[in-house]
Amino acid sequence: MRLEFIKIVEQIPPSNPVQADLSELDLAIAKAIERYDADKTGLADYALGSAGASVVSIRCTETYTGGAATFRFFGIPLASFANSPATVLQPGTLPGHCWAFKGSQGSVIIKLAVPVHVTSVSVEHIARRLVYSNRLDSAPRDFRVLALPTPDTDQDDASVVNLGNFSFDAMGPSIQFFTTVEKAPLKVRYLEFQFLNNHGHPSYTCIYRLRVHGNFHEL
Repeated sequence: MRLEFIKIVEQIPPSNPVQADLSELDLAIAKAIERYDADKTGLADYALGSAGASVVSIRCTETYTGGAATFRFFGIPLASFANSPATVLQPGTLPGHCWAFKGSQGSVIIKLAVPVHVTSVSVEHIARRLVYSNRLDSAPRDFRVLALPTPDTDQDDASVVNLGNFSFDAMGPSIQFFTTVEKAPLKVRYLEFQFLNNHGHPSYTCIYRLRVHGNFHEL
């Protein structure tokens, strides 16, 4: 998919010999996302890492690297939780392919591939049938989503817009959708996911995949 995405971008005619027009580039990125990443959801994901989205901060959150966090699949050790935060922007929810942070509270700030009017977000976790214990206590539970003007904006700043407070149901489907509030800004480039607790794991919380859906607006 990344190769096809690059091919589309390379086809953009530059507005001058030096640099392509940014609005044309953003439009091409948005079209590529819509075409190649309507995976599992039927919706474009503007937080897709291979399309240009990135994790720019996790504030004071600590990645969990404890040896006791080795993921076991039917008793077989597969991976330790040392994946980077960027894992949450990548396709794939194989067992252990997640970002784990210490404790039950953490944050991740995402720079979207293009500015969008955010209408919903989705959180994906490993399916319960793939877990040996049939328990998802490390899954996130309550969380909120904030629209930030800049990645270093304090969460209590007046310019920050709370797009909604949500709960991920560990007994529900592996992909769950959450509609954001109608007051969402028309052009959002930075989103913060604040995870407030999990489903009971005392040591760490696992985030598999975060998606951001909405409407692209040309600059």
